[in-house]
Amino acid sequence: MENKDDLTKRIGTRLKERRKAMGLSMKQLAEDTKLSPPLFSRIENGFVMPSIQTLQEIANALKVDIGYFFKKEEDRGFVITREGSRRQK
Repeated sequence: MENKDDLTKRIGTRLKERRKAMGLSMKQLAEDTKLSPPLFSRIENGFVMPSIQTLQEIANALKVDIGYFFKKEEDRGFVITREGSRRQK
């Protein structure tokens, strides 16, 4: 089971990545959501766990589903197999 600190950091990281990808400053996002820039700073740095309502407002402004903030990055490593030992479908 994941602890609260890990989830808080992941939400903050995903928020920051999406905000920057959209070319938005914290101030612009704060204006769009009617939340304060210091709140965004605390969320992005993993110091504050936003409420579901706050996270929904942020998701709407960033044009993503709220689940975007909870998804774990899949570990997509490579698997090397020898010829002849590969599983057939």
